[in-house]
Amino acid sequence: MNERIKFGIISTGWIAGIFAEAINEVENAEKTAVASRTAAKAEKFAEKFGFKKSYGSYDDLFTDNEIDAVYIATPHSEHASIAIAALNAGKHVLCEKAVTVNSLEAEKIVSLAAEKNLFFMEAMWIRFLPAIVELRKYLSDGIIGDVRFLNSHFSNPAINKFDPEHRLFKKELAGGSLLDLGIYPISFASMIFGKQPLKISASAEFNSIGTDNSAAALFSYGDTATAAVSVSFLFDSFFSAEIFGSLGKIRIPSFWWKDIPLIISTNEGKEIVIENRGSSGAKGYSHQIKETVDCIINGRTGSSIMSPGESVEIMKTLDRIRKIIGLEYGADKTC
Repeated sequence: MNERIKFGIISTGWIAGIFAEAINEVENAEKTAVASRTAAKAEKFAEKFGFKKSYGSYDDLFTDNEIDAVYIATPHSEHASIAIAALNAGKHVLCEKAVTVNSLEAEKIVSLAAEKNLFFMEAMWIRFLPAIVELRKYLSDGIIGDVRFLNSHFSNPAINKFDPEHRLFKKELAGGSLLDLGIYPISFASMIFGKQPLKISASAEFNSIGTDNSAAALFSYGDTATAAVSVSFLFDSFFSAEIFGSLGKIRIPSFWWKDIPLIISTNEGKEIVIENRGSSGAKGYSHQIKETVDCIINGRTGSSIMSPGESVEIMKTLDRIRKIIGLEYGADKTC
């Protein structure tokens, strides 16, 4: 394997552009090719972000022997088929969240990656931010004691008007707030508690085309720990979280494109503020790219920070919530 990992990007949307900029921040990473369903879009993207090659089909990129790893930035309804094609072509894969539509799709990808001895990871970028790395350390050290409650919410300020033609709402693209936004607080809860909930209660508000504009869930972990997570397309807010422990609490005002201060308050009145310097703009994505590159160069097929197995378990939690609220997609019937 080359010491410099060469990336191909699938799709040319907004998030693909951010990823393309972030590659510039990572040593041993190189942006090599981009693919779209049309040659014109791929060429325009390649020119804008400085890629050497562009392809008018995904398959053409997969057959490029120069590409080591593929980043998938399509709607999540396409993640499974594209990831499987990339793995079968011998490419390592970094795939945007939610990693798939359901857990059965995720299991197929993870099983194939293991069979092929290839790296696979869900692109949950916030886990790799410096402040979140610090957060895990503080929690492990027990600064707030046993974690008893997590309250986390995310609503997207750019989407406060229902548009039935937008990909975030379309049912055939697995649209809705739960898979697009809910993956963040649900994955965050998985990281904080290190497991999935034993009991779940949930509710949702649906739009006229049958996808969820907002959703909320309460998790019980079978001991003294619970979590409340909520998401919405209906009003302006950023992804925020509060973690309450037996000895104090941690408040995270916002993750989204801003420096993240972690404010730790202990029961004894001590306060610690941890500033994150590297979470705004493309630099926030660079940390997950570095992890991907490091894993591939060192022969690891998964990251301990966002493991393939955990991505499957998180999708199982999302499946459980969707069953409770009555949200079904076409992919659920074909698995």
